[in-house]
Amino acid sequence: MANMNDDKDLMMLDDFFKEATELEIDDNGFTDKVMEVLPSTECKKAENRAFAKAELRWNIICATLAAVLFVALKGWNLIYDVKAMLMVLFHTIDYSRLFTSIGVMLLILPTLTVIAMLFYYGRPELSKRW
Repeated sequence: MANMNDDKDLMMLDDFFKEATELEIDDNGFTDKVMEVLPSTECKKAENRAFAKAELRWNIICATLAAVLFVALKGWNLIYDVKAMLMVLFHTIDYSRLFTSIGVMLLILPTLTVIAMLFYYGRPELSKRW
């Protein structure tokens, strides 16, 4: 029942807009002048390429800064602390290896997520922003 009403509404909308598209308003060449001033698709593509290059440079700078901060702040200590905490928590050698690797993976997962986001947003054809 709902589909019939939806189809009827769509048909009415199509008829309404069909009449509007057939209507032509004389604007003394204003539309043509505006279309001539608008940038071409080649210009837009060049702007997109320039923006993508700038964004790639920015991503490289941010990734480098993150690596420098990781080293400067001794981020590997966090990994060792998690390992020690898990070993104390579970008291067994067999389980500590398993949970240590899970803990390390939980630390690596956000890093991989950030890298994937940098790659995704650095590629306009993937993110469909343009």
